[in-house]
Amino acid sequence: MVKAAIRGLRGVGGRSAMSAHDFKRKLDSNLNLQLIVAGMAGLVDEGHSPHEVFKLLEDVKRNTFHALAEIGRESR
Repeated sequence: MVKAAIRGLRGVGGRSAMSAHDFKRKLDSNLNLQLIVAGMAGLVDEGHSPHEVFKLLEDVKRNTFHALAEIGRESR
């Protein structure tokens, strides 16, 4: 499931500042990024559409930003 998602990586609509090649290289070396992709693939596996997964991802971003910002400040 995750390997199929990784094989299918490509830029979406030119919105990303990172090329698909650079993203794959970063993904290969970062377990935390792999977990995000695995979670997204798992949601699709559970029956969510890709559109629904991205809506959920937006909710996650909105609801965790302040906590992550605080963690970032504490780690400095």
